[in-house]
Amino acid sequence: MPEPTVTFVLSNDARGVLSELHAYAEIEDALARERVRGESTALGAPVSASDKYELYGDAPPLAISPSEGEVLYFLVRLLRPQCVVEFGSSHGISTIYLAAALDHNGAGRLVTTEIRAAKAEAARKNLTRAGLIDAVDLRLGDARESLAEIERPVDLAFLDGRNDLYLDVLQGLSRAFLSEQSSWRISARTILI
Repeated sequence: MPEPTVTFVLSNDARGVLSELHAYAEIEDALARERVRGESTALGAPVSASDKYELYGDAPPLAISPSEGEVLYFLVRLLRPQCVVEFGSSHGISTIYLAAALDHNGAGRLVTTEIRAAKAEAARKNLTRAGLIDAVDLRLGDARESLAEIERPVDLAFLDGRNDLYLDVLQGLSRAFLSEQSSWRISARTILI
């Protein structure tokens, strides 16, 4: 029996939005890194993770590359998850890759979070322009709170927010996994990225 093949196919709208966002992120990331270096030099010490996040502001910091986006896309296409959770939407680059794969699978839902209102609005606009907003539940707020209610088992979770919060987010989610009263569930085949 031949192996199933998956091709990387994005609509022209999604491809155009991603092209713009990758170019914007490359410029903004360099500027944000320079702000962090300048602050670190002025302090004479490394900038804390929370201060670094503030220095990045509403720019799309450390956005995934096109090749990383393709890997996410292929994982979703091959695994065919019904529920994907993303921590940290930012401007929606990784969100578009994930949502496009779910859309091409013909089923599934993406729940994503963003704590900064300006970034969440940018992600909403970009997902709308890419024609993928209907596949996404974009939640504004702290992921430790905004992910408290998921209506179905989570098949794939992508952590792409502030990395100094990963452990807190996972610990919060693990409490929810163990709570009988929580609607958050993890499936036997959940993959954490």
